[in-house]
Amino acid sequence: MNSAMMVVLLLSAQPVPAPPAAPVPSGPPPVKSVDGAAGIAAIWKDSTITWDRLRPVLAELAGSAALQEVLLDEQLAQRARTRGIAPDAAALKREEELLLGYLDKDRARADRLLEELRARQGLGPVRWNGLLWR
Repeated sequence: MNSAMMVVLLLSAQPVPAPPAAPVPSGPPPVKSVDGAAGIAAIWKDSTITWDRLRPVLAELAGSAALQEVLLDEQLAQRARTRGIAPDAAALKREEELLLGYLDKDRARADRLLEELRARQGLGPVRWNGLLWR
């Protein structure tokens, strides 16, 4: 019996493990870089600004505030895991709907108010979803 046949027999004799359970979200979803660490952040006139060039400036401008927010997310995620809490996309949507209901009874006005609030507070999609998750 050749070794390839023996490997096939051994593999077929092994019990097939059950597929792993889907992981439970333990915090706001991490942000994935589209361009990688050194990708292009901006193009202005004839200049290309990379994330490697921009990152130190961003860290000086808002590094401590960003770090505080990430650490808060980590602490809350750990507490949520301990308590078996795992907010999903539907839970975040319910939170947003609840907030809109508090802002105004008129949905169009509530949407405008939320848009203005997010713009004033600098709450883009990543920070907004993190806030809803919290």
